[in-house]
Amino acid sequence: MSAGELPVLFVSPHAKPGGAERYLESLLEELGDGWVAGVVALEDGPLVERLRASGRDVGVVATGPGPRDMARAARALRRELRRTRPAAIHANGVKAALVSIAGAAGLRVPVVWVKHDHSFDGTLATVAAFGSRVVVGVSRSVVAALPGAVRSRVRVVPNGIRRPDVRPDAGRRALRRLIGAPADAPVVGLVGRLHPVKGQEDLLRAAPEVLAAVPNARFAFLGAPDERFPDHRGALERLAVELGVAPSTAWLGYHAAPFELMSGFDVAVMPSKAFRGRPSEGFPMSAAELLSLGVPVVAYRRGGIPDALGICGALVPPDDVTALARAIVDLLCDEAARARLRACGLARSEELDISVLAERMRAVYREAAR
Repeated sequence: MSAGELPVLFVSPHAKPGGAERYLESLLEELGDGWVAGVVALEDGPLVERLRASGRDVGVVATGPGPRDMARAARALRRELRRTRPAAIHANGVKAALVSIAGAAGLRVPVVWVKHDHSFDGTLATVAAFGSRVVVGVSRSVVAALPGAVRSRVRVVPNGIRRPDVRPDAGRRALRRLIGAPADAPVVGLVGRLHPVKGQEDLLRAAPEVLAAVPNARFAFLGAPDERFPDHRGALERLAVELGVAPSTAWLGYHAAPFELMSGFDVAVMPSKAFRGRPSEGFPMSAAELLSLGVPVVAYRRGGIPDALGICGALVPPDDVTALARAIVDLLCDEAARARLRACGLARSEELDISVLAERMRAVYREAAR
């Protein structure tokens, strides 16, 4: 271990593909071995397999949702803390924070809770905040509901990405070949799993107005089905037929390396919805990735999306499909406006580089350990 490094134990509540898991995987890679005492996942899955394949020491403590499950997990984590003796715990979500706080009780190991979204805002989030030495919000939005008594321990550290190295001209060609579109057809894209909160339905409802102004436009949906909503794609395809836009739509599914296709979008759309009365986006990784690819983004002004885009996106009122359609048309018909957003996004993506995130998190771990 080099001077200044601190061993941190990382606790992940999930191991399936998702933004918080991608965040953790990238951060671990960037921090360096001297900062990683180990990783504990509260479920098994693809993240565990990838981290082990990269040489990481990963333990799995299968944890259900009930209080007894959480208590058993806390006891198992306590044994891991005694074995690894970390300087701090990075709890990557509220479930991880609650297990970590209970497991570390009396051991003088500080918990850094990274709050990725608005889920469990209320009692559980308050308990997690009071039990953590430092609370890191990935956007101002995700920490806005925390009580004032914990404000002194809250830090906002935006997500970071490893900027993709792709050629947009190659991406344009590849995307149009894949969807069977002419080389000059403008493509409006949406990146996200097929889940109601991602707003695919709103983009489809905006499509007729877009096509009335730009008849050769195409709409590309890039993302895997969500196992909790197995029938959602079928419902979306039926809606596209009903609206008369099916010939202009393409369902691209999951791609392990999607950045080349994303770089081929003329405009990307993020019409994210509320879920159970709360914003569904804390700080969407795809927003930062689209900025880094130079793709102009139209989005609802909701949750952490404005924090992610900064001044480099076209924001419209939440759930206003008409405003969404008009903003898309305005960008498709204004090459200079697209160029301005493209340049702005490329500059902003430098601030969201994974190296910036890693350095800021090192400072947080040092603060917590003090």
